[in-house]
Amino acid sequence: MSVHLALDTSSNYLAVALWGDDGVRFERTEDVGRDHAARVPQAFADALDEAGVAWGQLAGVTVGIGPGSYTGIRVGVAAARGLAFALSIPLSGACSLAMVAAQVGVSQGSVRVLRDARRGRVYAAEFAWQDGTLTAVRPPFKAERADLDPVPDGTCVVEDGPPSALWAASPHAIRSEPTPNYLE
Repeated sequence: MSVHLALDTSSNYLAVALWGDDGVRFERTEDVGRDHAARVPQAFADALDEAGVAWGQLAGVTVGIGPGSYTGIRVGVAAARGLAFALSIPLSGACSLAMVAAQVGVSQGSVRVLRDARRGRVYAAEFAWQDGTLTAVRPPFKAERADLDPVPDGTCVVEDGPPSALWAASPHAIRSEPTPNYLE
């Protein structure tokens, strides 16, 4: 059996999930504030232990690449890179805002995700669900909150919501290079 691990540390949430050949194996999302670095190693161990998965069964790792907290993104990417290197398994990235949109679980329709970027600015992106698949409509960008376009009718807006590491671990995730997206 092969299992895919995903994590996101780009906000105050620490999200970890495992997806196996047989579907969901583990999912946990908790608000850890800025304590990611201290909690990620134990989160990995807990996930594997609770799912009954051995380290050698991991077939890949996906990490949330932002945008979001500079330090949080660095912690997550470093942990994922270290794990992938140690186990000689593939590493990929996933947009952290897409992970939030996936958490909404809207089967049809648009989702606008906003994350506080401080000083009156936000990180934003727009996604659409169609036939159970999430697609990017507008990639992540940084803007003054006051300059955002009005929300179209029928669009779900999520601000500072928790990410879905489970979606990022699943075969349905939109994956990319594991390069941090800081949107400076």
